[in-house]
Formats: sequence, C-alpha cells, structure tokens
Amino acid sequence: MEMLRPGVVIVAAFVAVALIMLLFANAQAQNPDTTAHERYHMYYQGWKQPGNGYSCCNANEYMDTLQGKIHISGDCEPTQAEVRNGDWWARVPAYMVAKGADPWIKIPDELVLHERNPSTEEGHLCLREDWSTSRGRTDYTYSVRVLCFVPPDTGG
Repeated sequence: MEMLRPGVVIVAAFVAVALIMLLFANAQAQNPDTTAHERYHMYYQGWKQPGNGYSCCNANEYMDTLQGKIHISGDCEPTQAEVRNGDWWARVPAYMVAKGADPWIKIPDELVLHERNPSTEEGHLCLREDWSTSRGRTDYTYSVRVLCFVPPDTGG
C-alpha cells in the first residue's frame, strides 16, 4: 500500500474544511429563522431618536417558547407603510397586534428620519412596547410607541 505524501494530506484536509465552511455559510444565508431585524441591524444601530439622541434600536434576546429557539428581537424592523391624508402610517408587527396593539399606527412627523433606507420598497419602524396601569388598579394597558420611522423610497 502506497503512503500519501504529507503535502497531499494537508491540501485534502484544507479543501474538505473549505467545502464544509462554504456549505455552512450557504445554509446560514438561506436560514428562515433570521429575523428581519437581524438583516438590517447594521443600519438600525446608528439611527437616533429625534429630540433625545437615544438609539432607535435596542435589540433584546428572547426565548421563543413555541420553537425553543433564541432570537434577536429588536425595536426596529421593516414594515408596510402608506400615506393617508398627508400622514405616514405603518403596519405594527403581528406579535404586538396579538397583545392588543392596533394593526396600523400613525407616525408623528417629528419621528420620521431622513436616513438611508436599506430596503427601499418598505418602511422601517422602530417601536417600544408600553405596559401601564392606573393608580390603584391591577389591570394593565398595552400600547406601542413609535421611536423612529424611515419611510419607503417613494421616488420623490
């Protein structure tokens, strides 16, 4: 039996590792679990709330108890947006609607950012969940508050 030369073994191992890395990268790129927030986080992290300069994006990890996976869920994500009577309106994420938020929210003019839109066909909405209760009451009210909004590119 003929012995393989050490150089051939090293090259073969290198090629095998490179192929495995290529397959892994391709699987990650096609991963449906990648959230919309994760796709655009590099943009969101630089956006600042008008008036106070705080970040629009405050990504938080949470456990998805239905799927048993940890996801990054940020305040910002792409959304449908439209103009109604001269005002921007944006669709609220489904998980917030399920908690009691209205499906669409009016965007105050002062919260519209003039930033580069990373995906021109859709708007980008940064929200915060608010839970509040009145003094002496034990029931809570759920609402959402707009932090920032980048409108879709309307070609104007």
